[in-house]
Amino acid sequence: MRSPGKQQRPIRMPDWILASLHGIGRVLDDKTPPVGAPVGRLGRARLSTFLPYRYWDEGHELFIQDKSLGFVLEVTPLIGGDETTGRLLAELFTEGLPQGAICQVISYASPKIGPIVDAWAIERAKGGAFYEEMAGHRREHFRKATFGSGSRSAPFFFRDFRVFIAVEKAGAADPVGVAEMCEIREKYISSLTTLRTSSIVVDPQRLIGFLAEALNPTRTIRPTEAAYDPRRHLSDQIVRTDTRWTAYRERIVVQARGLGDGLEAEPHDRELAAREDVFEVRGFSVLQYPDAWSQGLMSRTLGDMFNDQLRLVGSTLSCLVIRPEAISKTKSLTEFHRMRSEQSAQNPLTKAFPAIRKKAEDWAMVAEDVSDGALLGKMALFIVSIAPVEDGERAERALRAVYRASRFTIQRDDDIHLQTLLACLPLSQAGGLIEDLSEFGRLRLMPTTVASRIAPMQGEYLGSETPHMLLVGRRGQPFFWSNFSNERAARHLLAEQR
Repeated sequence: MRSPGKQQRPIRMPDWILASLHGIGRVLDDKTPPVGAPVGRLGRARLSTFLPYRYWDEGHELFIQDKSLGFVLEVTPLIGGDETTGRLLAELFTEGLPQGAICQVISYASPKIGPIVDAWAIERAKGGAFYEEMAGHRREHFRKATFGSGSRSAPFFFRDFRVFIAVEKAGAADPVGVAEMCEIREKYISSLTTLRTSSIVVDPQRLIGFLAEALNPTRTIRPTEAAYDPRRHLSDQIVRTDTRWTAYRERIVVQARGLGDGLEAEPHDRELAAREDVFEVRGFSVLQYPDAWSQGLMSRTLGDMFNDQLRLVGSTLSCLVIRPEAISKTKSLTEFHRMRSEQSAQNPLTKAFPAIRKKAEDWAMVAEDVSDGALLGKMALFIVSIAPVEDGERAERALRAVYRASRFTIQRDDDIHLQTLLACLPLSQAGGLIEDLSEFGRLRLMPTTVASRIAPMQGEYLGSETPHMLLVGRRGQPFFWSNFSNERAARHLLAEQR
């Protein structure tokens, strides 16, 4: 029993308990953190633990991970699209994925235009000293236009548009699972050929190069020179040791070391010209989609063809995540939601709530698609903006303006930018991330016919392989054009003559 006049001594918790509670975000004092203070810092060791990549099966050309296996294809971007394009893509997402498989369609507007520009500059330099000097000046103009506008009156940044398709499935790498994944890959390659677009299987070196560009952003226009070591985990070969990530509520600041990118520079010269580059990474999610849309219109999300002010500023990484449901579950879910929405719409009080009537109409359309063979699936469209730190706000405004003009409603994913970025990386879902996204309510039930319309597979004309003329598309894609070139290059999309 307490003595009435005796003062109680405060109980002091051990330091290790205080540190643990502070680490999970609890506030134990009266001081509130200052506005704009960082909420976490990540280095190579910590970042590598978030990446699922482990081994490469060279014989079957599959990536083997802790809880899944899968493959990645790099696809020539589409240029527009018609009803046939939408139908073939819908069949690809409906019939090409077995139950439990996850598909990601990833579009990357890369600033690494060095291979295109350098090939042209080297060819021009063979004409003599005058042409070599002119080629150097034009190459410098292209280099500056990757992160500084190439136009004085409007934003115009040069980008190399790349498209990837990744398919993975949870399970062990047993002979049955490996054979099934190889069969899916061949089906995808065949379907993409029907779309008159080429594809190649992404090997570890190409995957490491792509991921290193996204996770170690620099101003260098040359792609990352990736070296694959089969004796180490793939995840340990992506993030550089000198890369530092600082997480804030509204963004992630990345500090990375960029090498020099002079024309035909030797490795030691590139090291001497190295610099510290600082970028901002911001993640976004699509909340509302257009009522009427098609695959050909997805090119608007890369920038408007005619309005010079509606163009993207930073590099963008967009990803559509698709996990289709089984046929039986698709039919039961569709019928349940259709009946419930119709029942709600028949209530006289719904006249004051137009959204309920619209929901009933949407589920009626979904029921028609399902009756025609479509499947329901959990889907989401994520976008990541990667821009120099001084252009972070400007890049966000430009991204919002471009998607708003395309009738998409997007929101910034404050506090979960890292989760959004991981969701945009290939083969990142089956290890548990897809369940986290579903638990957070970031996935929506939509038919696979919708996935064929909103998949980010659009790009610009990639030109020929002969570096006679160096031109730039309306959205910033550099390409070669030659009046004497007739070859069918692997990176081309040959338009049908009409």
